Amino acid sequence: VVSDADSVVNYTLTFSEAVQAVTAADLTILGGTLTSGPTLAADGLSATFQVTAADGSTADLSVTVNNTILDMNGNTLVPASSTLTVDTLNPTVLDVTASDLMISDADATGSFTIAVTFSEAMDTAVNPALVFAPDVSGSLTFTGGSWDMSGTVYTAAYSVTDAGVTLTDITVDVTGALDASGNTQEDYTAAVEFSIDTENPLVIIAEDNADGVVSDADSVVNYTLTFSE
Repeated sequence: VVSDADSVVNYTLTFSEAVQAVTAADLTILGGTLTSGPTLAADGLSATFQVTAADGSTADLSVTVNNTILDMNGNTLVPASSTLTVDTLNPTVLDVTASDLMISDADATGSFTIAVTFSEAMDTAVNPALVFAPDVSGSLTFTGGSWDMSGTVYTAAYSVTDAGVTLTDITVDVTGALDASGNTQEDYTAAVEFSIDTENPLVIIAEDNADGVVSDADSVVNYTLTFSE
């Protein structure tokens, strides 16, 4: 399979007898572009050229050597062709889903997952990296990742710790994934996926007793509670 990593293909033509010449017009190329050659060997028995497969494509790369090539006596070549499977289409992230939109005290000691859906089957031996902003390392600890049977959904699992923090609008970036042909994923724009609020509210108690002693004259005390959130 021709992929981004090896999109340039080198071809060698070996003839049964010497030919007069080989030019670009003698080649029919589909799914790619002639980028070098053809160059005929001095003895006329072989020629080399280079083709670059089309980017962002799954169309086959086909090369046909036409009957316009002549041997030294003017006889036409018997045509021949070669076809290669191409996958230079880069995968994309279709969706990122958090298992909980708001992590709170009730979720502490529990688990949290992020599921990433890709546009095509991926190389399941390579796990993508998930990057959170702001930093959530005090609240989430990565415990492992897995792919579904189709190779299109990667799920990262985390244990949750009550870090006593408030982190809103946390974005998740996804990088480093490869499709089954080895093509790198397209750049993904991180989006807001969830928030964390494990910060416990505080209270300030204020009262209106002026001298700190409650007596008959001020036996009724008014209290005001002020909360941190």
